Amino acid sequence: MVEVPTTNGKTEIYVASAYFPGDIGEVPPPEVVEFVAYCNTQNKAFIIGCDANAHHTVWASTGINSRGEYLLDYIYNNEIDICNRGEAPTFINAIRQEVLDLTLCSPKISEKIKNWHVSDEASLSDHMQILFEYEAGQQLTQTIRDPRKTNWELYNSELRAGVNTLQTSSKSCTELEESSKQISNLILNAFNKSCTAKERWWNNRLAKLRKKTRKMFNWAKRTQQWGPYKESLTNYNKEIRRSKRINWRHTCESIETTPETARLQKILAKDHSNGLGTLKKENGTFTNSANETLELMMKTHFPCSVINSTEDQSSAVTETGVIETRTLEFKFMG
Repeated sequence: MVEVPTTNGKTEIYVASAYFPGDIGEVPPPEVVEFVAYCNTQNKAFIIGCDANAHHTVWASTGINSRGEYLLDYIYNNEIDICNRGEAPTFINAIRQEVLDLTLCSPKISEKIKNWHVSDEASLSDHMQILFEYEAGQQLTQTIRDPRKTNWELYNSELRAGVNTLQTSSKSCTELEESSKQISNLILNAFNKSCTAKERWWNNRLAKLRKKTRKMFNWAKRTQQWGPYKESLTNYNKEIRRSKRINWRHTCESIETTPETARLQKILAKDHSNGLGTLKKENGTFTNSANETLELMMKTHFPCSVINSTEDQSSAVTETGVIETRTLEFKFMG
């Protein structure tokens, strides 16, 4: 089984290599029949590279024999696609040249198999190498543009430059519609150039996993079988972390200017911990210091505790004077 990354996530493809013995009348062999039946039952795509030892003009053999007819009937009855292209022989020896090797696949991926051909490179065998490409496509990433971060000077300059190329008048409805399309495209292009697109870590795959996890949770509540839900939740969290790491890597790689670097450094260097704030007392006034806030919290949450206030012997002298350090000791009464 091979996992192929595609625009919709990962696609599982079952790949098999098969040999059809020429001295056995049954075509294809039982193992191949079972493999195709299993893939169809599980709704899985498959690719089979086989030495069929069968002749038929459909795959450019020089003739037709009974094995070729049986195999072609099986292929048609099970809706299997033949990927072979052209008439180049796949089997070459001193006596003959023939097409004996087939590449079979399920219909759902036949259009994605491109550039099927017999290689000219020596294979050190009677059978030639067969090469093809699978068009998986690149995994799509969702991007967003923040209009608040638009470079409006660049936008206006791009817009002015494009407006000068437009027709000044339209003499028919067709020309008017064409001018309208040109203006729309001009505005969009100017905006795209002046507002940088940024990738989002959230994508359609994560949305599907979240939906699946929620369904598994509801199912687990009804059946009290929590194993599948926990597995789905683990996969969902892994994909979230993976997507965030990829997005962060792309963000760092896209930084090119000094201001962007300085902004990132400032964000990372900032202390994000929240300090102790001000609390409102029972009389309506507010605490004025961290110590007073701590005392109020202790009295509120631990009313039976005793607060011992001691003066620290050490002090620090600065330009503004002497700063005394005060230590609070709390004793919890049982």
